[in-house]
Amino acid sequence: MTLWMARSHSGKPRRPRESGAARVGVLLFIAIVVLGTYVAVTGGRIFVHYSKFQDQMDVHGRQAETMDDEVIRTQLQQTVDQLGLPADAKTNIRIQRQESGREIRIESRYEEIIELPFFRWAVKLHPRATVSY
Repeated sequence: MTLWMARSHSGKPRRPRESGAARVGVLLFIAIVVLGTYVAVTGGRIFVHYSKFQDQMDVHGRQAETMDDEVIRTQLQQTVDQLGLPADAKTNIRIQRQESGREIRIESRYEEIIELPFFRWAVKLHPRATVSY
């Protein structure tokens, strides 16, 4: 039984072309996709926690008329613990009330780290809320 094989113009059987460059290209593409996914998931988590912390600042700012600054600070520190934010987010909470108008400004500063095998990326965040009450 003879199997049919593709032949080149010279009559020799043709072998499928598989170059090493193609394999390396596929592996590189997969590595980039995995790395991009990791950074996106990690960055997404950081953004969600930042947004939740900022939302809590806004909520407490709207309740500022009935709440003391230390109560607001304590509740925001609990939020930092619940979200798993770095300790400097807790220690850097600043609350300022404007005497002339009924306005409160709540802010904090902290840094999140995204670590990759050969790279470390520090993301500096500054959530804040300014609310009139």
